[in-house]
Amino acid sequence: MIPYVVLAEVRWTLTDGRYNLDKAAVCAVVHGLIGDGAFIFESSQVIWSSVCDYEETKTVRGKELDFVDSLIANKSRFFAENNGTS
Repeated sequence: MIPYVVLAEVRWTLTDGRYNLDKAAVCAVVHGLIGDGAFIFESSQVIWSSVCDYEETKTVRGKELDFVDSLIANKSRFFAENNGTS
C-alpha cells in the first residue's frame, strides 16, 4: 500500500531540483499511478480529489493550492465525513 506521505515525496522530488517538472507533468504522473492498477493507495478517492483540486488551481486565502496541501485538506475532509465529525 502506498501511503499519502509517499505521494507528497513524489511531488517534491518531481518539482524540486533535478526533475523540475511543472504542475501538468506532476498531475500526469499521479494520474498514471492511480490508473496503473499495480498500486494500492491509502485512499484513491482522497488522492483523486486532491489531484483534481490541484489541477483546477484552487486558492486558499489568496495562495495557490499545492498538491500536498490539497492532499492534507482532502484527507482531513474525508476523515471528518466518514467519522461523523464534519
